Amino acid sequence: MARRIKKRNLVYCLIILSFIFGIFIKQIFIRNERNREISSVTAEWNNKGKPVIVRKIVKKNVNIYVKITASLAADQNYRAYVPKIIQEKLQPNQLIFLTDEEKNPIGKVVTVSEDIDVNTGMFLIKIALDPKALAGREKAIVYVNVKVLKNVICLPREIIAFDKKQNYVWTVKDNCAKKKVVIIGEHNGYGTVIKGGLSKSDWVVFKGYTILFEGDKVNVLQN
Repeated sequence: MARRIKKRNLVYCLIILSFIFGIFIKQIFIRNERNREISSVTAEWNNKGKPVIVRKIVKKNVNIYVKITASLAADQNYRAYVPKIIQEKLQPNQLIFLTDEEKNPIGKVVTVSEDIDVNTGMFLIKIALDPKALAGREKAIVYVNVKVLKNVICLPREIIAFDKKQNYVWTVKDNCAKKKVVIIGEHNGYGTVIKGGLSKSDWVVFKGYTILFEGDKVNVLQN
């Protein structure tokens, strides 16, 4: 009986040791694969450069919008109630769009109230909208074009970094990464207007900038 128990315990020990040994071997395999992958990426970067996507700087007109919620009133016209900060930007005949990327307007601002509505604490805006564009919806979020910034450089906010009290972007020159300090102006959902620091000949990194250091060799995947 004692020999049988001893034999069973030995089998259990062998099973446990085999399990532990298997885990150990798997960890070594995973570690080697990771090291191989890191070595491969590093070798690729050293050979071809760090992968980036760049765009050449262009100046263009940028439309500035405010977003409002339009509601269908009893007279079958659309209205919106907006706070003072938006009311100040609105005026009659401003064009209205279904999204901030649409090219064709679906209506315009008709009147902007100067008096606050006592029930809502906001200002009444009457607007004329094409009912077909809203497909009969009683409520819709629409975009009013309140301003056009003419002939400006506008970049996505996420590609602009901040360091030592300066804003900068990554550019590419002679296949190398180079920081360029920029002066920023207005910014909103459309991006950030660059007031200084860039010229039309600059190529700005739009993707891959998070892995760059000054002077890095780069591999331009797309421009």
